Amino acid sequence: YDANVPLVLMNSFNTDDDTMKIIRKYSGFNVSIKTFNQSRYPRINKESLMPIPKSCRTDDDIEAWYPPGHGDFYQAFSNSGLLEEFVDQGKKYCFISNIDNLGATVDLNILNMCLD
Repeated sequence: YDANVPLVLMNSFNTDDDTMKIIRKYSGFNVSIKTFNQSRYPRINKESLMPIPKSCRTDDDIEAWYPPGHGDFYQAFSNSGLLEEFVDQGKKYCFISNIDNLGATVDLNILNMCLD
C-alpha cells in the first residue's frame, strides 16, 4: 500500500522504561515506533478521602499513583504532541487496540467505509 503507518504505544509510568528497552532492538528496522505515557492520578486514602501522594513527583512515592487505563487515550495522545504531529503529516485515521489483543487487525472494509 506504500504507506508509512507508525506503531504507537501508550505506556504508563510503570511500563515506559521496559518498553523503551524493547523498542531499542528495532532501531535498525524500517519501522516508525512512537510512544507516549498515559496520565497518572493520585490514589485516595479511603478513610480520609485525601490524596495519598505528598508531592506531585511520581518518583517520590510511585505506589501513591495509578495509571487510569485506556479511557485516558484521547487526552494523553493529544497532550503528548503526537496528535498534532500526525495531523501535520496529513494522517487522518487512528486504529486503536489493546496490545494484548494480538488478533486485532485493520479491517480494510471498515477503513474503506470511513474513506467514502
